[in-house]
Amino acid sequence: MSTSPLALLELLDRDGRVRSSLSVARWPLRIGRAYDNDQVLDDPHVAPYHAVLDIDGDGRVQLLQLPALNGSQLGRRRLAEGERAVLAPGEAAWTAGLSRLRLRLPGEPIEPEKPLHRTGGHLLTVVLGLLLWGWLMVDRFVHLDPGAEVMDWLAPLLGIPAGIVGWCLAWALASKLFQHRFDFWPHLGVAVVFGLAIEVVDLLLPALAASSGWAWPSRIDVAVSAALALAMVWSHARLVLPNLRRALSVVAVAGYVASAGVLGALNLQKDDRWFSELYVSTLPPPALLFAKPVSREAFLGEAAALRARLDRKVREVQQEQKATADPEEE
Repeated sequence: MSTSPLALLELLDRDGRVRSSLSVARWPLRIGRAYDNDQVLDDPHVAPYHAVLDIDGDGRVQLLQLPALNGSQLGRRRLAEGERAVLAPGEAAWTAGLSRLRLRLPGEPIEPEKPLHRTGGHLLTVVLGLLLWGWLMVDRFVHLDPGAEVMDWLAPLLGIPAGIVGWCLAWALASKLFQHRFDFWPHLGVAVVFGLAIEVVDLLLPALAASSGWAWPSRIDVAVSAALALAMVWSHARLVLPNLRRALSVVAVAGYVASAGVLGALNLQKDDRWFSELYVSTLPPPALLFAKPVSREAFLGEAAALRARLDRKVREVQQEQKATADPEEE
């Protein structure tokens, strides 16, 4: 007659996957590198007899640290020789040397089943990819001079698909390394969706600024596109490291805020404005121009204020040049 195990001791990979597991049939449970331990760890940073798991008087599992050079790490707590620590249910994971171990006790809740990334149903991804490719080809056609050479078309014709495929292959290899799955199609879906989103933003925001007369949609175009690009990288990284979603989010937001602050400060120092764009350069069709016309007096007033700023900037540049030239003359 079989009996249920008292616990399950798992040896984890660096990505949190279970490398091996041991059913605990009795206490105490000895852990170390020597062959007569209950759990043998092939880790040169673990002592021959490293630690012992046992039950205390209250029925709780305790970790006893034996004499070892590297000891054990339980959360932020490092166990010294002879020290004991209670392994609380749901938090029974610790590190011995470079080996990460987890103890699972009967009755503990387990994580819900995670959905698989299906290998079929790629039609939508292919359609979106072709749409992105066609969009970029039309954009290339608009910006090329009439009578352009055939070589001018090679970059969008071949370079765009090769670049997207190469980008997704690199992320798929990272997924293979950390998740043991070659998730090319999920990464391709992320790339084409965010690529289309960036192109739509680059089209609509300047057009909205020109049609409405508001300058801010055009000025935030680069910031919004950069945020979408960062969100794309975050989505790729989340597929590779799904257990580090919170850490990836913190790093992405902090990096974006810091980069935006630095670029804004550089623009302010160089051009006396937060945004690099001087004026809205997009011209919408007359039928889409619904902003109220600016009177001649208002335009001249704004131009006069701009002239004062430009004159002040010219004086500052002249003073800097004079200060630089004076020591050389001496």
